[in-house]
Amino acid sequence: MESEQDPDTPQKLLTRAQLLSIIPVSYATLWSWMRAGQFPRALKVGPTRVMWIEAEVREWIATRERQTLLGDSDDHSPS
Repeated sequence: MESEQDPDTPQKLLTRAQLLSIIPVSYATLWSWMRAGQFPRALKVGPTRVMWIEAEVREWIATRERQTLLGDSDDHSPS
């Protein structure tokens, strides 16, 4: 899951705390998703420090499917 950005544009990195404030699940859940290839992998930025590329996380959010609701028609396109 890689972002298609201009290589000259600085990438904003998210700390674990920032990531968990955006994706409010446990870190164990995120770790499982990363292992399964269902969530962007972290970048190693130090011996024990990892961070995530914000654009990749935002892209992942944008690709999530909307929840269907009881009574939805087969046509889910916006009016």
